[in-house]
Amino acid sequence: MIGVAGSKKKLLFLIGGVEAVSSVLGFYGASQLPGVVLPLLGQTVLFWQVFFALTLLKKRLSTVQVNLMFAAIYCASMIFPALDSILKERLFREAKETLKGKDLDLFVVNSFGSLAQSACILLLLPLLAPLRGIPLSGLPGYLAEGWSVFWGLAGGATGAPMLPLLYIGANLAFNIAALNLVRSAGNVITSLVMASIVPFTIYAFTFDLPFLPLNPPLGLPFLLGTVVMVAGLALYNGPQWIGPVRGMISNWLNTEE
Repeated sequence: MIGVAGSKKKLLFLIGGVEAVSSVLGFYGASQLPGVVLPLLGQTVLFWQVFFALTLLKKRLSTVQVNLMFAAIYCASMIFPALDSILKERLFREAKETLKGKDLDLFVVNSFGSLAQSACILLLLPLLAPLRGIPLSGLPGYLAEGWSVFWGLAGGATGAPMLPLLYIGANLAFNIAALNLVRSAGNVITSLVMASIVPFTIYAFTFDLPFLPLNPPLGLPFLLGTVVMVAGLALYNGPQWIGPVRGMISNWLNTEE
C-alpha cells in the first residue's frame, strides 16, 4: 500500500497543500470571530464539496455581531477542505482500482497527507507572519517562543503540554474517523454527518469553560437556523432510515404480542 501511495506523490502533496492553505486562512478568520459562529460558517464546506464533486469527480448528487470581512475569509477557507475531501475520495477510488478492489489503508493516507501538510505550512509561514504583525526577521524567535509555550516553559502557558497533546490526539482520531467515512460513504455524506454535530458544538461554546473566551448569547434566529439545518439533514436521510426503523418497530411489536 505504501508503494501505491508513493505512486500518488503529486496528489498527496496537493492534498497536504490545500489542507495547509485551509489551516492558514481558517486560523486567521477564526481568530477574529466568536467561537459560536464557527460551526455554522464551517458548513459552507458542503457547498464547495458539492461544487467540486460536480466539476472534478463528475458526480450527480440526488447574525450575531461579526465582522463580515473575517467571516468571508473563514468561509473562503472552506474551499480548501472541500477540495481536500474530493481529492482524498479520488485517491481512494484510484487506489482501489490499483489494488484490485482492496481499500487503501487509512494510516498510510493520513501519514503521507500530514507530512505534506506540515511541509506546506512551513512554506506558508512567511505569508502568515505579516498577517499577525510579525516581521520575517522575528519569525525564528516567534517559533521558539511558541515551542516554549507548547511545553509549558513560558509564563502563562496554563495547561501545557497536556492541552496541546490532548488536541493532537483528538485531531488524529477525528482525521482517521473522517477518512474512514470519506472512503466508505463519499465526501458529501461525510459533510452531512459532520453537520449533524453542529448544534452540540455550538452549545459547547456557550459554556463558561477554562481557556475559552466569553461568547455572546445565542439569539432566536441562531437557534432557528440550527433547527432548520438538522431538519434538512433528517429529510435528506429520511428514505434511508425510515424503512429500517419501521422494520425494527414492527419486529418489536410482533415480539411483544
